[in-house]
Amino acid sequence: MAHTFLTNRQALKQHIQPRFEARWSIPDVHREVCQMIRDGQQPTNYVPKWTMFPGKSLPSNNTLVTTASASNSREASSGDARSGEVVDNTKQLRVGVINRQLKCDKRGVEIYENQYGDLIKITKILEIYEEKTMKMFKELNKDRLITAKDNIYNILFHRRHSLKCYREAKGYSYPLQKVKFIVGYKEIKIEILLELTGEIVTLEYGCLRGDRCAVVYGDSTFQLDKSCDEVAAVDFHFLLKSPLLQLAELEFFFEPYNPQYPAHFPDTSVLARVARMFLDQRIAVTSVKKLSFMFTREVMFMEKSARFRHDSSIIGLFLKHLKSCYLEEIVLRVWNDHNLITSSKDLQTVIREFVERNKKTEIQMEGLILECDSWKNAKILNIEDSLIARDWARFLHFHTVCVLQMDVNRILNAKNIFQQKDMLPYNGFTIQVQEEMNLAEIRIVFQEIRDLVVTGVGNNQLVASCLTNDKKDCIIITIDNRNIVITHRRSRKNERVELETDN
Repeated sequence: MAHTFLTNRQALKQHIQPRFEARWSIPDVHREVCQMIRDGQQPTNYVPKWTMFPGKSLPSNNTLVTTASASNSREASSGDARSGEVVDNTKQLRVGVINRQLKCDKRGVEIYENQYGDLIKITKILEIYEEKTMKMFKELNKDRLITAKDNIYNILFHRRHSLKCYREAKGYSYPLQKVKFIVGYKEIKIEILLELTGEIVTLEYGCLRGDRCAVVYGDSTFQLDKSCDEVAAVDFHFLLKSPLLQLAELEFFFEPYNPQYPAHFPDTSVLARVARMFLDQRIAVTSVKKLSFMFTREVMFMEKSARFRHDSSIIGLFLKHLKSCYLEEIVLRVWNDHNLITSSKDLQTVIREFVERNKKTEIQMEGLILECDSWKNAKILNIEDSLIARDWARFLHFHTVCVLQMDVNRILNAKNIFQQKDMLPYNGFTIQVQEEMNLAEIRIVFQEIRDLVVTGVGNNQLVASCLTNDKKDCIIITIDNRNIVITHRRSRKNERVELETDN
């Protein structure tokens, strides 16, 4: 006697419904249905829960407004509880495991083919899933603005079933306030802060054996036969391409050094994959107020290494895509590599030779980043690390540059740059300093500089002036404990004589 699923489509649909709502993947449902037909098991209302993403969740050190939830800590599973197949679901180190092909289908649509010997065609499951997905999307169409966290998970998950589902999913808008892309040793994580509700949407992608990945959307877990880098990149691209998106902040962050993985910098190649997905756009389309980016010094130190990597200037590819009139602030950080370097004698040798050869340890802003309109038109540059080179000649267009420290030598270095031809900064250019400056020390040194005149000393304030090298402009430097303000005006004849006499 034929099984109910083979003769009664309605019974099959009813059996699939709770699995659809629980975001089971089509292959998982197909395996379970085939097993039930094979065993002669009739449908029930019981829906087993499957946890197969082992290990603790990637720590985010996030600046959203969330703490780790219970769903972010999952116990290891020895096998697939749905199909009975024993599979190795242990997370793998992303370094050296991921398929490094940068090109992939940006739509993220899965392809399902019937196999000889299947007790029921997988395309039958697909048809039911597509039918239910389009019905769900039709209900969401009443308001194209998606504000509920679970609806975002559903759209991300169910858009994968077919091109028809993907095309319907493209039209939704999401009130996203901040998106944080976190790269770890074994997984990638995307955290999203929703603007209207303050809820956190969490997407996780773990690296498994055989170029597979485990994906976690909220409390739903499923596997895909793709690398975690590819799936994370495609999801990230899909979210940032949503209509009318205006982000307060977009942040890229790397998991801190883990001594379990010595001699490994974070594998940043996924950022190159993400950035290249936006290159087919003729115009910049993503609106972001604040871009926070973290560099590593791997390329700088180990450029001759054979391991796959991309230049840290990848930030230029992102800046090229952002709307230049919308971006206001750029935040730059460097991944802390101190413990990594001190843990490896080989790394110490490589870096010592590099420093002796190149006389530098700081990351320079160069290449594509300087050509981007979004870089040129941003108002605030926040340098949150001493390993970012302070090349003032490339920062002149900013209104404000925030740094950790400024001693008197760095101030004089900036002054010397500003005095050169065509190097005057924006009038009212401000350097904000996190660590309090020593005004007494600065005053003593300033008084010994031949081309610099201290014109005012007040309560916690110092004012000095100098001429540009061509004597056409007068630069006024006003310093308090935490701010250096640079203004300038055309020099007067008596000023030139005065300054030249003092010299």
